[in-house]
Amino acid sequence: MNCGIQRPTPLLNMGNTCYMNAVLQLLLRCEKAFHNLTFRLSSSTDSSIFKEWNLFLSYYNHPSQSSIGLDSIRRMFLIKNQKSEFLTNSPGDAHEFLMAFLNMLQDELEHITQTTNTWMSDYFLFDVQRYPSKDRQKELVMVVSVDKNLLHSIETWFENGQNRIYQFPPYLFILVSRYQGHSLKKIETPIEIPLQLYLEKTIYHWKGSIIHQGSSIHGGHYVTLLQTANQKIYQCDDDRVHEIHPTNLHSLLTQSYIIMYEKKE
Repeated sequence: MNCGIQRPTPLLNMGNTCYMNAVLQLLLRCEKAFHNLTFRLSSSTDSSIFKEWNLFLSYYNHPSQSSIGLDSIRRMFLIKNQKSEFLTNSPGDAHEFLMAFLNMLQDELEHITQTTNTWMSDYFLFDVQRYPSKDRQKELVMVVSVDKNLLHSIETWFENGQNRIYQFPPYLFILVSRYQGHSLKKIETPIEIPLQLYLEKTIYHWKGSIIHQGSSIHGGHYVTLLQTANQKIYQCDDDRVHEIHPTNLHSLLTQSYIIMYEKKE
């Protein structure tokens, strides 16, 4: 898997699949996690789901590939769950797909190895204790409220819930809760997104953001802004991928819905 440096491969919209495209472009920046997944699977060749994932990666990483569809990704969900909503052309939510996709990989890894596997926990989950409970639980996404600055939103998350994090993962996902009420009307307030994030003694660098364009979660369009390993910044809008000048990044990030950070070594 060598997609960390190269220009992101455009992904075709196969009928309201922009939310899937946006999440996959973001996840493909998690080089360490997916290199490790490949290592853990090195002795297993019987998984139809991982065969489809490897097929998708082979197309994505091919230097002459102009754009690719999500046939392999959809077949993964078909193999796992015939009734999956990700097999239809209905609009979907990037957050729900992110959780479902990573959980599918984790479940399949445990199924084929017949053991409790820590892959997802090692790279994506954080240990949190929520007051007044004394128990810790593992979570994939830190959900914060809308504020003018993401740092303020995170501070509120810690203070209001009296939450405490014991283990910070290599990749941290933060969701800005822009949809509220029964109508799920979108909160359009711009939010300043720092490119470096300091959480206690842990330093994170911004790797990408998913942005939802539209007034309701029930419709609209998803695009991804991401940074490759050679520090170039791209906007991925389905099969339209172009480089973004760093001076334009700040204003584009203000409508972030899901932000991904990578922990500094």
